[in-house]
Amino acid sequence: MAAPFMEELSDYLGSPEPAVRLIFSILIGYPFALVYRRYFFHQPPYIVHLFHTFSGLALAAFNFGSQLYHSAVCIVVQFLLLRLMGRTVTAVLSSFLFQMMYLLFGYYYTATDQYDIKWTMPHCVLALKLIGLSFDYYDGGKEASQLSAEQQKGALPSVPSLLEVLGFSYFYGGFLVGPQFTLRSYLKLTCGELTDCPGQPPNSVFPAMKRFSLGLVCLAIFTIGSPIYPDSYFLTDEYEAQPFWYRCFYILVWAKINLYKYVSCWVIAEGVCILSGLGYNGKDSNGVDQWDACANMRVWQYETTPLFTGTIASFNINTNAWAARHVFKRLKFLGNKMASQVATLVFLAIWHGLHSGYILCFSMEFIIVTVEKQALSLVKDSPMLTQLSNSSVYPLIYCVQQVIHWLFMGYPLVPFCLFTYDKWLKVYSSVYFCGHVFFFAAYLLMPYLRKALVPRKGGNEKKEEEINTGTAQRREREKDAVWAGRETEREWRRRGGRTRGETDAVKERNVGYQKLQANKHKPWIETEYQGIVMENDNTVLLNPPLFALDKDAPLHYAGEICGFRVHSGTSGSGAAQFEAVVLDRSTGEGLVRSKEPLDCESQREHSFTIQAYDCGEGPDGVNSKKSHKATVHVRVNDVNEFSPVFVERRYEASVPEGRLFDRIVRVEALDADCSPQYSQICFYDIITPNVPFAIDNDGNIKNTEPLDSKRQRVHSFWVTAFDCGKNRAQADAQVIVTVKPSCKPGWIGWSKRVEYTPGSGNIPLFPNLHLETCEETVWNIQATVELQTGHIGKGCDRDSYSDRSVRRLCGAVRGEVDLLPPPSPAANWTAALPTLPSSDSSLVFSFNGSTHVAVVPDSVAAAVSGDHFTLQLWMRRGGANIQPPANQARGSHREEETIICSTVKNDDSFSHYSLSVHGCRLSLFYWPDVATARPVKFLWKLEQVCDSEWHHLSLSVQFPSVTLYVDGVTFDPALIHDNGAIPSPAPRQRLVIGACWEPEEKQKDIVNNTIPESKDSGRYLGGYRGLLSGVTVRPGSVEPHSVVECLYACREGLDFGDLETLGSGMKVHVNPSQSVLVLEGDDIESFNRAMQQVTYRNSLRFATPGVRPLKLTTSLRCFSEEGCLSLRQLEGYLVVLQPDAPQISLSGVGPHLARPAPEFEGPHGVPLFPELRIVCSLTHTVNTAVQGMEGGALMSDAVAHTLDGCEVQPLGEELNPEREELLVDIDTLRERGLDIINTTAYIAITGAESISVYEDVLRSIRYRLAKGSARFERRFRLSCSEMNGRLYHPSHLLASQQQFLHPSHHSGELSGHTLPNPHRNSVVPGAATVIIMVCVGFLVVMVILGVFRIRSIHRRGDGARGGSKESSNQWDDSALTIIVNPMESYESRMGTSGDTEGECEEEEEVVDSPGDSSDDQRIIIKKEGRDNGPRRY
Repeated sequence: MAAPFMEELSDYLGSPEPAVRLIFSILIGYPFALVYRRYFFHQPPYIVHLFHTFSGLALAAFNFGSQLYHSAVCIVVQFLLLRLMGRTVTAVLSSFLFQMMYLLFGYYYTATDQYDIKWTMPHCVLALKLIGLSFDYYDGGKEASQLSAEQQKGALPSVPSLLEVLGFSYFYGGFLVGPQFTLRSYLKLTCGELTDCPGQPPNSVFPAMKRFSLGLVCLAIFTIGSPIYPDSYFLTDEYEAQPFWYRCFYILVWAKINLYKYVSCWVIAEGVCILSGLGYNGKDSNGVDQWDACANMRVWQYETTPLFTGTIASFNINTNAWAARHVFKRLKFLGNKMASQVATLVFLAIWHGLHSGYILCFSMEFIIVTVEKQALSLVKDSPMLTQLSNSSVYPLIYCVQQVIHWLFMGYPLVPFCLFTYDKWLKVYSSVYFCGHVFFFAAYLLMPYLRKALVPRKGGNEKKEEEINTGTAQRREREKDAVWAGRETEREWRRRGGRTRGETDAVKERNVGYQKLQANKHKPWIETEYQGIVMENDNTVLLNPPLFALDKDAPLHYAGEICGFRVHSGTSGSGAAQFEAVVLDRSTGEGLVRSKEPLDCESQREHSFTIQAYDCGEGPDGVNSKKSHKATVHVRVNDVNEFSPVFVERRYEASVPEGRLFDRIVRVEALDADCSPQYSQICFYDIITPNVPFAIDNDGNIKNTEPLDSKRQRVHSFWVTAFDCGKNRAQADAQVIVTVKPSCKPGWIGWSKRVEYTPGSGNIPLFPNLHLETCEETVWNIQATVELQTGHIGKGCDRDSYSDRSVRRLCGAVRGEVDLLPPPSPAANWTAALPTLPSSDSSLVFSFNGSTHVAVVPDSVAAAVSGDHFTLQLWMRRGGANIQPPANQARGSHREEETIICSTVKNDDSFSHYSLSVHGCRLSLFYWPDVATARPVKFLWKLEQVCDSEWHHLSLSVQFPSVTLYVDGVTFDPALIHDNGAIPSPAPRQRLVIGACWEPEEKQKDIVNNTIPESKDSGRYLGGYRGLLSGVTVRPGSVEPHSVVECLYACREGLDFGDLETLGSGMKVHVNPSQSVLVLEGDDIESFNRAMQQVTYRNSLRFATPGVRPLKLTTSLRCFSEEGCLSLRQLEGYLVVLQPDAPQISLSGVGPHLARPAPEFEGPHGVPLFPELRIVCSLTHTVNTAVQGMEGGALMSDAVAHTLDGCEVQPLGEELNPEREELLVDIDTLRERGLDIINTTAYIAITGAESISVYEDVLRSIRYRLAKGSARFERRFRLSCSEMNGRLYHPSHLLASQQQFLHPSHHSGELSGHTLPNPHRNSVVPGAATVIIMVCVGFLVVMVILGVFRIRSIHRRGDGARGGSKESSNQWDDSALTIIVNPMESYESRMGTSGDTEGECEEEEEVVDSPGDSSDDQRIIIKKEGRDNGPRRY
């Protein structure tokens, strides 16, 4: 339904359908985000993961259909790599190679020279996500000190679950077009941490709507501008004919508009992320909430910056940041920043696709950025250019910058959008490669411009550096002097004080003395120290203590230690965290301390180096010497500052009742302390009293007594945890244990017996059925419902009309010839063939392979000549009471059995064909011309040929084309070959059914159509063993497939109620005969609803009653195959009840018809039934549900109101053709497709047609007398039959009994009816005569009833003695059988069918006397075996 809507929408918008689908999918992220905020924000994380996964999969299916499996495969493989390879470089490289190779192969197989929206578009975004996931998981295994700030934000401390990876990958806000974000951020979103209101959805609606509105503006600009400035214009001759300036201007405007395509998508997608909370980025320095965590565009910077680097920094931010974090910075081992930059650009070019345009675009980007950086450096270093950039003319310079910026921003964009070499080269040639010329020339000229515009620094620069260096040294000396001065003052005070002159003399003497002594030795310290510091303290206790020794001691300055320097070590610790101070200069004692209190949980061990230096040769520290570097290892001792925290606040479990379990659920608490002493959980405790549960030190909870669901269904209690420092958990955890009642898996609500009332449409077979799995996790369910109908008629319940009538109702082309008609004087070649009863009122002929052969007369065979014909038949191999011939040895190889063998005369030649079966093969041997052509044999290997079931075959021959339909399904020949040299059949037309003849000289003695046992049984070859029915041949064009399906169609079968209500993931399959229905699904609730919609339907108003066995077979597949459930097969039966007989009345015909003689003698005679009414007392409502059944649309309407024959019979003597006749319009009958048999004994109109048609035809029947041949009285009987004679509706009032008067006769009363006569000499019988005739008629009826009663009793005795012997012309009343005990199996009832038929013959025939005056008559069921029974039409 969505496809036509999207096509119409895309046509209306004038955009490609994939683009419309993409925009629609991005926009639908806003409703998804609102649903998440409203319904899933407070749900557990796994629920949120499921929502994100299925919403993303829905978007993928909507855009790419079944190709969504590409993303699923890559996600699963990535998860397996993380699980199996762990935090290794191999895992990172494997992920990188697999994801990139998969993406590149996708580009290779799907890429075209146009911009197509295929599955590779979101997959390139997904590839970066999954590669980044492998890097983040690898970083999670490193120490925090070894990671940068960016790496620490994305590092994963533990391996993610598959559900987390799926939700992260399919998140609707970034699946299709980005942005990129880390799994760490996504997990914070699912835990509800990314919000400005803790515990509540974020206040992000307004920021999201701002980005949404901005995105719509950008989308509108692109939508309006892209048709005006299309990509295709570059490749036109008109573009090349434009002046150079216009071609450049077109590139500028085109690039500006074309980039809005990306801007709009990214800004709208960013709004989705903001609305969901993923865009939350904390607060800035002013406390304002920031929502730019997923910003992929800085639109203001993008619109205003005049720099190429500014545009790049504001465009596709997250992708550029991803490339910088995971490619550029991780290539620092190359030692060359430019090499890392080139490698990053090459990666981005290949990531975009395999077209040459991407390589050229990113190479131009590298050149442009390089030249721009040199130009910016030149402006900065050049005073003139700096002054110019700060002058009042800068706005003009800015405009020029923008023109150059966007012109050459569009220049590399041309190959990016045109992809292939031939296209972008044509455009670049048209603008004379101006971009390449401009930037390469600028790159070459930049050094010369620098020389010309930047003044040389030379000596001034050096002097400035020396000044800066000298200033630093001077400051250091001043500090030393101050320190030395203080020392001198203390010394003066120690000595008791001197005069100022004395002091100056002492200073001069000391200075002179020090100059004489040199600093000869370096200080010495230990090579390694071990230190301990308590957590939250800063003093380090070293072992050994820190002392620095100098061999120049006790000299002043040279022998003293002035300080210690701390250098960073391998762990990253050093001067930033520790410092060392001198406690005593003379002794060299020192102290190491941390600048801030240390945290054991952040870093437990620190390593750095320390170095001592002396005071040099004087107060200014000149010629100071340093010791070697000593390694210091500091361990931070833990303090029990954290309490245990449970992993989950609530633990839930379900257990069956009545059992003791070693472990029901395991609770787990963690302690954030760094040492094993305080971080381990020593024991757990249940704090809720009087509960039947216990917990061990590992957190395993078990029950101490069997649980009873009736006594208490849910147990709720609280547990706590203690670490080894006796700290209790911050918050206790709740445990909920649900006790499940005893459960037995299987189907519940199975009804073994189902009753069906004919005409009731569809009925559900399992209205209350549902599957109980006892909470076993099942991922696939398959149920097979089998309805066994093989014992009903020809494999199932079909129409009860004759084969000829069914063909007409199915719309078959007329002109078929019945090769096995009912035996009659005109069709006596089937008289000797044994027949079997059939519930569908058709004759079934039995062939035993030897003596049963039907030889069709030449007059009939001549009607089916030609090389284009259609052969149709019902066939069943084997069959009841068919034994192999006596001359066939047991176990010997059976010969080919011939169904039909015919030689046909065609104009001036003869053709020959035979249809045979051999094993499970069906073969057609066809000889187009027995005189010249070679024969061809068509073979079909069919299981239907040898399964001993009824099958319908339709073989259409239009040589050399042959079409075979078996049960309405087409089969192609498995082998077609030439049989080689075969003796040509005799050029004589003949047609045999059940065998094929031997050469002409051997066939001399055929008695009718049966070979006597005493004769030579070898006269016919390949006798057929089995049952045949409805064998017809029609020359001419072949039958349509729909007609063949209709002829075979079963009117009963299994069906599914409403396919639109079928749940997601459910599948339904029904076989062609609708006897087997298979349901498959993965959700138990959906499966139960589907099972309750499995229905049985029978489109026949008069369905065949009886039992249809039902079987239900169930197969379950579980995640754990070893412990999966196994359900037994269920068996039941469907009982089709006895249908109500239709109450059809023949009315509107009076008992008398008196007309003047001239009217009878007129050319048209007198109509017999001018006011005939045929009324059906049952309301036949056509069930619309049956229209979906095979052939139901063709048959259901006709079945409701159809007759198949009516007969008008004169009572008494037959018609005298010289004096009287019945007139019927033959042309009208042919137009309506009806046949007529007009004899002196009766007139029969046959063919299945509606009641209204038969009314019109019967009203048109006229009776005419020859002049001078008027009769006083003539009686007629009108009778009609339905369903091939199964339902017989006679007029027992003799409603068509007519009395005819002539003026030359003087007749009185007749039959007690007073008839008005216009002629004076007419005689009407009196009332006495009427009374006498009624009494006599009643006496005759009683006598006849007595005779029939005696005969029926006598027949019952003969039937008991004769067993189950059946007459070939016995009436088939299987549809009228009354079920006494429906619980009885159908096999037992079939075994006693002979007795039932014998008992049914006791039914009394009701004969109404002519004196009855009622018009509406009830249905009288007639037996065909009786003398006055209806004829079979």
